[in-house]
Amino acid sequence: MTDKTINEPGEQHTEDSPGLATRAVDSLRSGLTGEAATALLAGSGVLIRKGWQALPDDNPLARLGYVGLGGYIAVYAAAHAGPATPFVAPTAVLGWCIAAWTVSPEPGEEPEAEDHTDHAEEEAEEDGIELSERDVFLLWLEEVTRGRSGIHFTELHERLAKHPAWAGMKRTDVGPLLRGYGIPTERSLRVGPVAGRTGVARAAVEGLLSGAGLSPSPGVESSDSSLLETWCDLRESPGSPSGEELGEDSSSASDDQLERCL
Repeated sequence: MTDKTINEPGEQHTEDSPGLATRAVDSLRSGLTGEAATALLAGSGVLIRKGWQALPDDNPLARLGYVGLGGYIAVYAAAHAGPATPFVAPTAVLGWCIAAWTVSPEPGEEPEAEDHTDHAEEEAEEDGIELSERDVFLLWLEEVTRGRSGIHFTELHERLAKHPAWAGMKRTDVGPLLRGYGIPTERSLRVGPVAGRTGVARAAVEGLLSGAGLSPSPGVESSDSSLLETWCDLRESPGSPSGEELGEDSSSASDDQLERCL
């Protein structure tokens, strides 16, 4: 009986000639040292953060579900790629490395840890646009609702009350403040797993920003204190509208600290 050699599709792994996947892993292992490894790690962090923020749901469990579903689809597709199966893993690894190195910060630069809250303000200054206090407040709302469907009155009050100038603010002051700026509210807004509470939808904030010709700051999470400080400074300036002009309840300004912004 004559022995027959059966050639299976794809490159075969032997002792003398390792397969493509093995060679690719060995090459990456030998090359991932020093600055290359640091850049890969930093870039991978950037990709993971951006991917997580791009997921559509506020609920962390739902986002994990999306990740699991995507991973299952990727593994299933790779396992059923036919003759291309040996090339799927090396291609995916190589693609990830290239993407990570592309988005990784320059050596010595903090990987997206710097404060980006002034981005929209800087762009407006470069374009010769003077931001009103309403514009700054909308930009602040855009930051605190980024990656979410909106913000409830309770959380909005808590965030504002943390600022020294708003320490005496009451939750009932939130509605008049928003109405004074012409910001629509919803009586039954779902934010993550919490539903049935009054709040401001992110879609409404984006619509108002678009109508004002403003673009939000980059899609990164950072401190909102800079925009909040700017907003309070504008409300304290002589030319800013008073609480009555904005349609706010003047009784809510009885506290000395609250009067600084109202």
